Amino acid sequence: VCSSDLDAVRGIAMVLVIAAHSFLVCNPQKFSEFFLSGLWLLTQSASIAFMFVSGMIMTYLMLTGDQSPPSTWRFFRRGLFLIVVIHPV
Repeated sequence: VCSSDLDAVRGIAMVLVIAAHSFLVCNPQKFSEFFLSGLWLLTQSASIAFMFVSGMIMTYLMLTGDQSPPSTWRFFRRGLFLIVVIHPV
């Protein structure tokens, strides 16, 4: 599997996660129950897929990439930013 394939999967998952969050402002009475349950199943799976693929990419980059202290510090700062700033937002 090449990097562009993983980026495509991650991008599709991102779009589906955004759709799930955007759907919260819609009026659910205007949609059929079949559509709502299908959309919920698809978007919930997308959240899991996004986290899984992102973790795979980060792990791969950490194991095959530069092992120098500046590179390791960059990954640490990125993770800290995601946990402290992005997650609460």
